[in-house]
Amino acid sequence: MVRRSGSAHVSLGVLGALLFAFAAVCISKPSWAAEVLSYDILRDGSAIGEQVVVVDGETVRVTQLIEVKALFVTLYRRSHSRSETWADGRIVSLVAETDDDGTPYQLKIEAEGEGYRRSVNGATRRFGPEYGPVPDWSLKAGGRPRGFSAQTDEVFEQVTLESLGDAVIDLPSGSYEVEQWRSSGDYRRDLWYDADGHLVRMLFERNGSEIEYRRR
Repeated sequence: MVRRSGSAHVSLGVLGALLFAFAAVCISKPSWAAEVLSYDILRDGSAIGEQVVVVDGETVRVTQLIEVKALFVTLYRRSHSRSETWADGRIVSLVAETDDDGTPYQLKIEAEGEGYRRSVNGATRRFGPEYGPVPDWSLKAGGRPRGFSAQTDEVFEQVTLESLGDAVIDLPSGSYEVEQWRSSGDYRRDLWYDADGHLVRMLFERNGSEIEYRRR
């Protein structure tokens, strides 16, 4: 009995030492967590939805839900989700699903040379190097003179993106040092990006209303 007890004691001691060494190794390694960017979506100042962007290395996941209601009746609903794969500062593949108030869109976008190939609900179109996804959560996605949506079948034949300089903006979530950009032409947006090129605020008009995305 004594030998068995002693043997068990040694085994537990060795096991404890191994576990301690393993924990020490794990703690010494850096822990890389995905970055989560959350946004409130407002229409004429009233909250109508949210967008969440999860940046995990070169993989990005975007989810969005918008609901416009009046007297507990839903007047408009839009849901969207997509997965982006980046390489060398460029989107190289994207898969998305959108339900725009009952109109479905299934998208697949792939880099093809310097351009892209986009399929929307099974219909495929090829775009030359002058086209790219329009600027959204990341400033890096923009900069081409023509663009297309990553949510619907929209194509923008003229997109002009210009910097309006550095600024500090105050939001309910805090103050941000940003660079302000303006997209004009067929895709009109005022955009504010932080030092990492990640969206802090976006402002545009749609159907006579002011739509705002702002960082939480």
